[in-house]
Amino acid sequence: MVAVEESADGNRQIILRPNIAVNWRQTLLAYALIAATSLGTAVVLSFRGLWPMLLFAGATIWVLGWALYVSAHRSNEWEAVIIQGDRIEIRKGRRRAEFSLTLQTYWTEVALEPAGHRWYPSRLLLRSHGVAIEVGQFLHDKERAALARQLARWVGPMARSGERA
Repeated sequence: MVAVEESADGNRQIILRPNIAVNWRQTLLAYALIAATSLGTAVVLSFRGLWPMLLFAGATIWVLGWALYVSAHRSNEWEAVIIQGDRIEIRKGRRRAEFSLTLQTYWTEVALEPAGHRWYPSRLLLRSHGVAIEVGQFLHDKERAALARQLARWVGPMARSGERA
């Protein structure tokens, strides 16, 4: 998901977030229902002599819980691209900014690298003075291409000074 904010003084802020619709409470409710059903069935079957079902059900529920936690944790990722006059700042984090990099707007190149294979995603890079940072890893290819076009209008030597204001 891409959100663009423009201020009256010409500053721009692009906020990038993964497009995840389910919240943590809904995830926990679904996990609890699946775990109760699976473990309940395994307990009944173990009383009938199929005790290994408890091991398999427990392992399955544990792996499902781990996968849901990792997915929910990654849903908190965000990136911000802030363009203010002659500098561009890239911030990344989960709940708060964990990484920040500032580049000069004029010298920054916007590069959309195509995928090596059709099942790999493209890469959107901002490069300046030997430093490259990838932006929008969790976006779809079409969103990433649109963001690259938008950034190319605002950043780099080809950006017109009339469009920045």
